[in-house]
Amino acid sequence: MKDAPYVGNYVHSLYDKCYKYVDCIILTSDTNIRYFTEANISEAIFVAARTGAWCYLFVDSRYYEDACREAMNCEVVLRKNIKKQLSECFEKHGVTRIGIEAEHLTVSKFVDLKMNFPKIEILDSNFVSSGIEVIRTNKTDSELNKIHKAQLISEQALDSLIKNDIREGVSERYLAAKYYEYISRFGAEKTAFDTIVLFGSNSSKPHGVPSNRTLKKGTNILIDCGAKYYGYCSDMTRNIFFGTPTDKYLNVYNIVLEAQKRAIEKVAFEARLEDIDAAARDYIKEQGYGDKFGHATGHGVGMDIHEYPSIAPQEPCVHPIIEDRMVVTIEPGIYLPGNFGVRIEDLIAVKKDKVYNLTNFSKELIVL
Repeated sequence: MKDAPYVGNYVHSLYDKCYKYVDCIILTSDTNIRYFTEANISEAIFVAARTGAWCYLFVDSRYYEDACREAMNCEVVLRKNIKKQLSECFEKHGVTRIGIEAEHLTVSKFVDLKMNFPKIEILDSNFVSSGIEVIRTNKTDSELNKIHKAQLISEQALDSLIKNDIREGVSERYLAAKYYEYISRFGAEKTAFDTIVLFGSNSSKPHGVPSNRTLKKGTNILIDCGAKYYGYCSDMTRNIFFGTPTDKYLNVYNIVLEAQKRAIEKVAFEARLEDIDAAARDYIKEQGYGDKFGHATGHGVGMDIHEYPSIAPQEPCVHPIIEDRMVVTIEPGIYLPGNFGVRIEDLIAVKKDKVYNLTNFSKELIVL
């Protein structure tokens, strides 16, 4: 568990690099608040001192009981008159400079903040959001265990779906709903993202939305799914063929499978992100499908389904290498509009001394 000084030390060290400092940070995003306090609540305001000497979590009456039970390393305060409460907090602790989540706070709320506290300097650069993003990249053992558990639940759910529910006449939406039912039964709090179930030509859309399209013989199925367990996500994509797969489909499937294998082999501590991407992308290009693979080879996973880093050809991140305790996906694909798409995705955890594939679900094409 992260203690309060961790928050303060992070802000202090980050702003030292910019030759400035803040007295405190204000967090408003549900995910970042949960990361620092472990409280699974909404519409809260988290205020933490640069030094870590004090931290407050302001919540309204709807979440107060849950916050009192769940929140760690902070004082939970019932929101009444938030302007007055923040003013008293700032005055009590001599706050003159504040850092905010520029990528999360709305323009209207930012304007309100400046109007309500005209004597306080509000630093609206993205240093808070980007700094927290970097911190969240390196997972603790507890976080890795939760991600792994989420993956196990997802695999159990997908296995149940394949064994019990895939039959002629079912719709994409029906299978997506059944997946949610299974992960809920197996202990997940919710899906990590909107489950993607696509039949036939719909699967050529990398992030297509499940429709009422029904399953017929001779159709491929692409399922991209993930569960969320105690705030942490999993991510996996698998392919099924309902009937006898065509030679063209098998050829594309095997190309994607080999591309993913080559990329996974490149994943290691301090490996360059662009080298991992190139291992998959270059192979797909060699096979004549380079223009049919448009998205990144992978991305970070944690409390959000898409986190730092992005494993892509031109990586603009601060640290364009795999770091200790990162969790990333490896998910190359080939998409043929009007025909079909194939994507194969595994979840990989990296430590200095070892790489762990958290995905145990078979990558052999499932033919039903």
